[in-house]
Formats: sequence, C-alpha cells, structure tokens
Amino acid sequence: MWLPIESAPHGVEVIGEDERGVIERTWFFAASKTTQNWLRYSNNKPWHPVRWMPAPPNPRRAARQDGGAE
Repeated sequence: MWLPIESAPHGVEVIGEDERGVIERTWFFAASKTTQNWLRYSNNKPWHPVRWMPAPPNPRRAARQDGGAE
C-alpha cells in the first residue's frame, strides 16, 4: 500500500513512486538543513517521489542473519 512521501522514514531505503509512475528504490539524503533530497538508489541522482512503501528485505542480508551461505 502506497503512503504519502512526507510520512517516509529517513535513514532507510524505501520504494518510491513519482508522479509519472516511475518506481525506484530510494533513500533520503540530508547533508545539511539546506541540502536535502530523495535520491535514486540506482544512480544517487535526486528525484521527487510522491508515494512510498517499505522495501522488501535484502535476501542476502536475511541469509546471513539466518546463518545461511550467500
């Protein structure tokens, strides 16, 4: 379920969708109070998502936590 981007957590990757329907993994970058942007995970370029949802867990990270091999 999509939620308004204003409610997205900062400091974690989420799935974002922009006004054109483009969906990307994204994260919020805040180097200072004046430099703050949502960045595309694929290329670290700023973009403007309007909705978000939690990102699924990384399967490799989950395997390591369960003691499985990568």
